[in-house]
Amino acid sequence: MKKLANVPEVVDGKEDFQAWIHAYLVEDYVSGQTLGDYVAENYPFYPEKRAAYVAKSLQIAEKLCQAVAHVHAQGVAIGDLQADNVMITEDGEVKLIDFEAAAELAQPYDPGIMTAGFSDLALENYEQTDLYALYQSIRSIFLPISNRARASWPMQDLNLRQYFSKEVGDYLENLRQKLLPKCPLLGKENDYGQKEVWTGLNELRGNISRGIKADWQSPNLIKGDLPLLEDLDQRLTVDNGALGYGLLLARWGELAEKKKFLAWLKKQGAEKITAAGLFTGKAGLGGIVYELGDKAWGRQLIWSAQGNSADLSLRSGLAGIALAKIALAKEEGLAKIAELIKIGREIAAGYQKMQTAGLLTGQLGAILALWKLGKFLEEDSFKKEAKNGLDAWLEKDLVQVDQHVFLAEDGRRMPYLANGTAGLALVLAAIAQDELKEDRYQKIIIQAAETLDSFCSYMGGLFTGYAGLMLLDLALGRKKALGEKIRLLNNYLLPKEEGTLVAASCGYRCSMDLAAGASGVLLLLEGIARNDASLWLPLVQTKNWRLF
Repeated sequence: MKKLANVPEVVDGKEDFQAWIHAYLVEDYVSGQTLGDYVAENYPFYPEKRAAYVAKSLQIAEKLCQAVAHVHAQGVAIGDLQADNVMITEDGEVKLIDFEAAAELAQPYDPGIMTAGFSDLALENYEQTDLYALYQSIRSIFLPISNRARASWPMQDLNLRQYFSKEVGDYLENLRQKLLPKCPLLGKENDYGQKEVWTGLNELRGNISRGIKADWQSPNLIKGDLPLLEDLDQRLTVDNGALGYGLLLARWGELAEKKKFLAWLKKQGAEKITAAGLFTGKAGLGGIVYELGDKAWGRQLIWSAQGNSADLSLRSGLAGIALAKIALAKEEGLAKIAELIKIGREIAAGYQKMQTAGLLTGQLGAILALWKLGKFLEEDSFKKEAKNGLDAWLEKDLVQVDQHVFLAEDGRRMPYLANGTAGLALVLAAIAQDELKEDRYQKIIIQAAETLDSFCSYMGGLFTGYAGLMLLDLALGRKKALGEKIRLLNNYLLPKEEGTLVAASCGYRCSMDLAAGASGVLLLLEGIARNDASLWLPLVQTKNWRLF
């Protein structure tokens, strides 16, 4: 920092001193916000505010390039340049604030700390590291998503030019070419040797399918998202574990693959599963094995799934169990009416106490199940309670921003399937399709559809990512919107010769699971091919009944 004292874009150091065993550094206070916060607060997901954002952000990008050049002119590399280490002052200037990883430009790159997506161990020295991070930081201003893999850049750039701003696409390519002589990694792996055209639906399905590699000797079977790595109990769940792949096989697999999966399940002791939920236990496992061909086992699992009033959710509780039992009853013509009535009463009595609103773990999932129970059982009291609860929730908790609608969770406006607008809209659409005269929800459904016509979301998966935003388009038959979103879905895909991979939570790894990875994306695309918005649910499929 002493070397950089005369660089105007670097925060000024005041003094450093020792107190007991601690070393302290005193710096100027910089009033403003980080580049990451600037993007989060101002990013134009919709076209109406895009021109002003692009103009201001290109100015910031140029100032950031100038700042890095000034630092490098002093023989210093920043070392951990990324959006949260760049301040935008109140008058729009750039200040660099974090130099704990700083080094000499030519020093071989050996990071003590690094930020995923903004660095790479293949970089040779600290000058290259800064230039790579500079490009990725500027890229994140215009495409703030978790997938920053170089293999995805060609499709991302095509989408930026077509759906966001041609000026931005050209700027990023010119910047890459400018930095390339000093940072060869910006051009490695033939990333820009790919033909820049969108892949059609059928080819995209085939490519993602080839990218899923099952390891039949592994107790995990698939490479999953972070929850699978953190908790062994996730191995046999539908959302994060191997059952998501099993659901995909049930919908798409060849007969031999289905038999192989059933054999693998029994080898893993799936008969001993105790959890009951739709995405976590017997109810979902039953729906999957039923469709894989073992109807007796599937039937036994679904009817034996018993929840309790402590968990009313769609993901793991009574709401999901109820829907599994209804789907089976619709297929086979037999139902345990008394049990379904009991479940309905427990949901009616307790759903308003649920702490969250979202479809998978909150009130909306319980309301959906209560409505479907009322419809199936011809129990008007359940239907009335579902509508009353939904109306009360809409009046109290729906967040309106301009013409867009959101669920608010922990103060954040959410668009997602699991906990946001997409889940809400599907519930409204499900009720509206059952009650043809029910048109009071149509305005919100239309607003929700416009809300989900976003250029991007941070992640790409089904539950809390871009793929889940497409289900409402599918349910409503919005073919043009679906076509555009299929192209934008490429932002989260990594095309490889051996098959396309799907970047999962936070972009830390690729995943093959349902919630965040390839199985979920592929089930969505299969649903588009079949015109079925319910394929992602592990419910017994029947011609007589569809949830969405």
